[in-house]
Amino acid sequence: GAGLVVIGERAAGTARGRRALAASVIALAALIGTGYGVRRYVLPKPGVEDTPVAYRVGNWAAALHMIKDHTVLGTGLGAFGSVFPSTTSLAASLPQASSS
Repeated sequence: GAGLVVIGERAAGTARGRRALAASVIALAALIGTGYGVRRYVLPKPGVEDTPVAYRVGNWAAALHMIKDHTVLGTGLGAFGSVFPSTTSLAASLPQASSS
């Protein structure tokens, strides 16, 4: 924080520095505005399923399916990401299969 103030004061001492400082402030404001605009107008609105707890529960359910399906040897070191998609589709289909 204080280092940025010192750099800003030194840069503001010359015309070139003031232009660079103004351009930096404008660029930062544009980045923040773009991020806000994308989040508000482009990305889908977050729902109940977009909470950290919902993601964790989904990961835990997938892990339990992996343990059940690969009890003895496991899926292999670092294989969670490659096995995860098949377990999530399985997990999504289980409640429907059990209710019918």
